[in-house]
Amino acid sequence: MLFIRKNFRLFLSLLFLLSFQSLHAEKVKTSPQRIYLATYPRSGNHWVRWLIEEATLIATGSVYTISEPIGKRYTKDKTLLKGNPWVDWQNPSFNNHFSLLKTHYPFLKYPMPRNFAHCDLVIRLIRNPIDSLSSHAKREKIPKKKLSNGYIKDHLRAWSDFHTYWDKQPNVLTIRYEDLLIEPEKNLELILNALEFKYSQSDIKRAVAAFPPRGKHLKHLDNYTMRNLAFIQERLIHRLEKYNYSF
Repeated sequence: MLFIRKNFRLFLSLLFLLSFQSLHAEKVKTSPQRIYLATYPRSGNHWVRWLIEEATLIATGSVYTISEPIGKRYTKDKTLLKGNPWVDWQNPSFNNHFSLLKTHYPFLKYPMPRNFAHCDLVIRLIRNPIDSLSSHAKREKIPKKKLSNGYIKDHLRAWSDFHTYWDKQPNVLTIRYEDLLIEPEKNLELILNALEFKYSQSDIKRAVAAFPPRGKHLKHLDNYTMRNLAFIQERLIHRLEKYNYSF
């Protein structure tokens, strides 16, 4: 008792320090993660976000969406999603929920998210350039007969630069679009585990049933001439080998 009286101030200081550390640890544990879904255009970004939202009921967002209404996102069965899906890229507010943000950086350099260096995780989707380039051209309403070597050269460089950038970044999980097509449940589970989102096997099955795979690998192959394919093979031979792509 005498010892406690003599060291009462020290005892209070230690108690305060332990309490502060406990509160700080809890704050860090429950603070929202910063996660980006990085894709070259036409590589499955929307599909993966729909799968994640359907399985977890947590809204995802985009660095390109800064002026749409809050809290109006629903699952396919009209369940209101949790969280704020519309995140201002200039002043990110994760609203005390985990948030996954779409980005095409560095293919689209504006707006540039400011938090790549401090984010917890980047999920990078990669798709065979044969399919992503042709799908992108179709969206731009360029007829397949207009897929000249000049057009292909420019987009191959952009596709390659995009993946070179993400190859050099830390905390990047790479998922092939083609693997999602073949085994959607397995790869969705891999993504959700990386995100540390809660889910059940029935959630996985429900999400894949709501948004099943569409199309197939190399669905756009017929849009290219043999000369086009030889040109692509020559330009991207090492990167195609790295990601186990062939045609």
